[in-house]
Amino acid sequence: MKKVLGFAIFLLSSVSALAECNPDGTQGEMNECKENNFKSAKKELELAFKNILEKAKKENSGYGPQPKNIEASQESWLSYAEQHCDLLESYGGSMAGGIYYSCLTEKYSERTRELSSYVCHPMLEGC
Repeated sequence: MKKVLGFAIFLLSSVSALAECNPDGTQGEMNECKENNFKSAKKELELAFKNILEKAKKENSGYGPQPKNIEASQESWLSYAEQHCDLLESYGGSMAGGIYYSCLTEKYSERTRELSSYVCHPMLEGC
């Protein structure tokens, strides 16, 4: 039990938060804050995805990132992220929601950076 709790605390503390959640708040407040952070990260990811897809559709000359590949990759990635974070949430307890949303926030932020780097692909006229 101590190992699971220690892991959960490590996981929660290692995520770069979009908004600082009050560690002195109730568990419900912390979970809500982490859910709100996830919602912000999700919006950023959706925007990055939209941008790279639009750019690939307009500027792609048959080489480099193809729209169909970008869409397939994103669909697979979303499935992976959800399953990965579901696994972490399965430890249960009152922190489960916070763990889940912190995990998704971290994964979505990483994916946003990844997609944003595709915009600079030389076949899409670089940055």
